[in-house]
Amino acid sequence: MAGTNTRDIKRRIKSVTSTKKITRALQTVSAVKMRKAQSRTLATRPFAEESLSLLRRLSGLTATRHPLLKKKNTGKQLIVLLAPDKGLTGSLTANLWRKISDLVKRQEQDKNRSTDFITIGAEAEAFARGQRFNVIRAQRSEKVDIKMARRLRDELVDHYLKGPYDKVIVAYTQFENTLKQRPFIRGILPITLEKIVDVEELPQELLAQPVVFNREAYELEPSPAVILDELIPQLVSMLIYHALLEAEASEHSARMIAMKNAHDNASDLIDSLTQTFNKLRQEAITAALAEISAGVAALEK
Repeated sequence: MAGTNTRDIKRRIKSVTSTKKITRALQTVSAVKMRKAQSRTLATRPFAEESLSLLRRLSGLTATRHPLLKKKNTGKQLIVLLAPDKGLTGSLTANLWRKISDLVKRQEQDKNRSTDFITIGAEAEAFARGQRFNVIRAQRSEKVDIKMARRLRDELVDHYLKGPYDKVIVAYTQFENTLKQRPFIRGILPITLEKIVDVEELPQELLAQPVVFNREAYELEPSPAVILDELIPQLVSMLIYHALLEAEASEHSARMIAMKNAHDNASDLIDSLTQTFNKLRQEAITAALAEISAGVAALEK
């Protein structure tokens, strides 16, 4: 019996050792990708913040009314949900799923609104379809660059101007540091103070204070319409691009930490199994020696 137990434990140790090698490799790959994604994300944050600031100021412009500055009231919204293609990211997506579910449930009950989804990433599609949300388009993740952001911007602008939606928002996970990422929801269209500003951007101590944004008056040349037609789409592209980068950096960071934890747990399990194996082997040796000693004693009588 003892020999059978030790063989089982040896097989488990071998299996866990193989898993440990895999998690170590995944951790290394994720660490490299995380450093690249983190560098790109932090580099674009000043541009994204300035774009947001400009959009806030343009939302108060009264000289002209760009189509993306106009409010609609159709009772229907479009959510772009960003998530990884692969799992192994710990609680990263679970927190985002919870936030999205609460948002949709609250708005559909309190405001009698309906919601459609565009999902980017296999995990996002699986969640949305599992919750029986209406997914109008689903795609896998692809290389994040400004061209991708512009394609998505053109699609969202077209949906807002020609479709039944009065609000377009992006839901993703914002990168704070290697150990912390948080679900985040940001309004993209229309460009109004109440849509483009998310209270989650503000420090906690300021949430209780009234937030006032200056609505500066601009003199635009050659004309407000020409300037806004060129400027607003570019600013929206930057916000979308930044959201894609934040989601990418969060994914690789969460996967690196999850694989590190799995690697450490595998090491602890191997140590525990090795101790058990040594104990059982020692017991088997002791039992064998006892049998030998008993046999020798019997022969001497």
